[in-house]
Amino acid sequence: MIAGIISLLIGMGIPLAGGICFLVRRDGTFLSFLAGVGSFVVSQLVLRIPILSFLGTHSASYAALMSSSIVISYGVAAFTAGLFEETGRLIGFSVFRKGRLSWMDTFAFGLGHGGIEAVWVMCQSQGVLACVLNGMAELFPEQMLAVALERLFAMMFHIGLTFVVMQGIRTGKKLRFWLLAVLIHAAVDFSLVVQNALVIWTVLVLFGLLSLGLSLSLRKKWRSEESVKETGKSKIPQ
Repeated sequence: MIAGIISLLIGMGIPLAGGICFLVRRDGTFLSFLAGVGSFVVSQLVLRIPILSFLGTHSASYAALMSSSIVISYGVAAFTAGLFEETGRLIGFSVFRKGRLSWMDTFAFGLGHGGIEAVWVMCQSQGVLACVLNGMAELFPEQMLAVALERLFAMMFHIGLTFVVMQGIRTGKKLRFWLLAVLIHAAVDFSLVVQNALVIWTVLVLFGLLSLGLSLSLRKKWRSEESVKETGKSKIPQ
C-alpha cells in the first residue's frame, strides 16, 4: 500500500502540486500549464490514438503492416507519438500562448504536458490507481515504484522537449527545432523495441537527466539574453 501511495504522489501529486503553484503565482503561467495539458489531450487522446485505432480496425493493409514486423509497429508508434505531441507543443506556444517566451512558461507547459500523461497512465484500468483502490498495491510494490520512477523521468523528458521547441520559437528556427524534438521523441520511444529492461531504463534515465540539464542551462542562457536586451533598451536616448 505504501509503495502505491508513493507512486500516486509522484505520478499524480507532482502535476497537481505544480498546477496549484502556477495558479497561486497569478502571472499567467497557469494558463501555460493548462496549454500543456491541452496539447497532450488533443494530440494524443483526441487525435493520434483514435486515428491509429481506426486504422487498425478498418484498414486491412495497415493492420497487416503493423503485424508484419515488430520494428515497423514500434517505429510507427514512436514516430507518430513524436509527430503529434511535438506538433501539439509548437501549436500550443505559437497560437494559444503566443508571446509567452519565459523560462517559467516553458517549464509550466512541459509539466502540464508530461503531468497529464502521468495522470492518464496512473488512471488506466490496470494502473496504479486501480491497484491502490482495490487493495492490490501491496502485492506488487516493486511494480508500483517502477511506474512512479518511469513517470518521473518521463515528465522530465517532456519538459526537456518543451524547451527544445521553445528554443526554436525564441531563435526564429521553429521548424528546425520542432523536427529535432520529433526525432528525439521518436528515438527514445523506439528504444522499447529492444524489449530489454536495462536498455529501456538506461535510455529513459539518460534522456531524463539530459532534459533536466538542458532546462537549467537554458534558464541561465535566457536570463543572460534578457539582461542584455534590457541593458540595450536602457541605453537608448529618451
